[in-house]
Amino acid sequence: YRQLAGEIEVDLKEVTPKNYKEAIQFDPDRWYPSMMEEMAMHVRAGTWEIVPKSSLLPSDNITGMTWTYTIKRSGRRKSRACARGFSQRKNIDFFEVFSSTVTTDALRVGIALAAGNNRLMSVYDVKGAYLESELPKDERVFCEQAKGFEIRYSDDEDDKLIIEWFKSKGLEVPDLENGTEVLYAIRRSLYGLRSSSRQWNQCFTAWAVSKGFVVLKSDDCVFRLYRKAKEEDFPKNKQEDEASPEPDVDVSDLMIDIELYLYVDDAFVTFGNEESRRFFKKIFHERWDASEGTGGDARAMLGMDITPCDDGTKILLSQTGMIEDIAEKFDVKTGKDWKSPMAKEFDGSYDEDGGDLDQDEHPYKSLIGSLLYVVMHSRPDCAVSMSMLCSAMAKPQAKHWQAGLRLARYLYLTKDLGLSFTSNMSKKSLNKLSGMVDASWCAEKGSRSREAYLLKLNGATVSFSSKKISTICLSSAEAETTAAVSCMKQLLWLRMLMWELDYPQVGSTEVGEDSKATIDAASGNSQRKASRYYQMRTAYLRSLVKTGIIHLSYVNTTEQTADALSKNLNPPEFMRHQPQILGKQPIKKDEEN
Repeated sequence: YRQLAGEIEVDLKEVTPKNYKEAIQFDPDRWYPSMMEEMAMHVRAGTWEIVPKSSLLPSDNITGMTWTYTIKRSGRRKSRACARGFSQRKNIDFFEVFSSTVTTDALRVGIALAAGNNRLMSVYDVKGAYLESELPKDERVFCEQAKGFEIRYSDDEDDKLIIEWFKSKGLEVPDLENGTEVLYAIRRSLYGLRSSSRQWNQCFTAWAVSKGFVVLKSDDCVFRLYRKAKEEDFPKNKQEDEASPEPDVDVSDLMIDIELYLYVDDAFVTFGNEESRRFFKKIFHERWDASEGTGGDARAMLGMDITPCDDGTKILLSQTGMIEDIAEKFDVKTGKDWKSPMAKEFDGSYDEDGGDLDQDEHPYKSLIGSLLYVVMHSRPDCAVSMSMLCSAMAKPQAKHWQAGLRLARYLYLTKDLGLSFTSNMSKKSLNKLSGMVDASWCAEKGSRSREAYLLKLNGATVSFSSKKISTICLSSAEAETTAAVSCMKQLLWLRMLMWELDYPQVGSTEVGEDSKATIDAASGNSQRKASRYYQMRTAYLRSLVKTGIIHLSYVNTTEQTADALSKNLNPPEFMRHQPQILGKQPIKKDEEN
């Protein structure tokens, strides 16, 4: 780094260090206080106890410890002491590890419902979330000490200072003989341990249930609280407490209405009224040490910007900051002004004469991973391009690298676009799911077909897919039917989610399809000889139509929005479908002027 800095004049204080040695070399005045803050938090939480190394059993495993570093957008330095969990032994040092997080589709549904019903929003980030939960009693975990904060028993003044600092923070340091080696006996879910995420999720769920929240069956990281308010929910303010800004609440006709979407330690919460937000804020901060969005509003979460627009009638879900970071990292801020994310003729296939890409010089996986996060959260209009690039992850070539840079460049040019959810809809369409489904028959190399669908709610897409069909379809009708089945499975899950959130879908969900053969087969109006080869899929569609859950309606190919997710299109065709996928974008202030 120092040699590189001398060549291109890089400010090492703005470089994120990879390890403790680099942190101390680059910017010790800011990184060391950050590490001290992290260690003090562990002491307060009781993350570990100091034990002699000689007290361990022969079967005990010693896990390493490392530091990770992050420079926040605000410039704040964040250090985190993590265990090297990869050295833990399954069924000896840990047992169960699975931990769920809220699905991106469910999170988008929550944002769409907030926009359509003028619900209040907040984002909470629980500080040191994993440390709130204890390790299972049947797990014995011992870790090496964190670099820079090693407790050593000697006559050295620096070692004595470290021991005194830990004692001042409340850590019980045993009195041992000089030369005694000590380790951390882990008591709480330290970051990096294999079971930590699971323990935290169980801890939070137990708290939510104790407060009356219902865990949704459709997504066990979505919590719902809807009940009549009680007097004890809003304690009366004492007259002598003049500093209390909260007014008394009349609970006679008040309902507590809260929806919570949990992604690890980040919670996106919506409220039916201001009193519900006040109640939740009280009970949440009583239990968790958490930071809240600016002004109590939801503005950013997981790299996504959640922005109310047009006098609160719209919510724009975008990732402008993350796209700018990608553009800077891969040097695509300048270049050709593309009108579509990908060339129409690009199919992502492997060219036998092309040769493999040197990934040391061109970090293809890093590029695709960065783009994938953006596309899967807020840019479904680029889904088919992203899917094709992902298919080349194992053996990318130069053409895939150039196509990836083009997509990054296009996202940068359209960085202000995002999913725009609105309440400006007819009463019939508000909170009503709708969809489009399409397939491109034999459009991929090897006679493979591609299926695509999108499901919309309150003006924009909440769920979408663009992928190769796993089997070879013998006709376009079979490809369209296969795509329709995939769409319906996702639609049924979304309808269940909406029902649990108290937005039941009354009547059939309208799904647009441009294949008359699929529509006829699903409605039972025809008996085609070829359909016997995929009759299970046809029977599945027919049952959904017959029970009134869905209604397949014919749309002309030129109006088939899902066409933009099943194949790469020319710029005019792509730009025609894009507003239907993302929703009508809010008007900027400079455009109004």
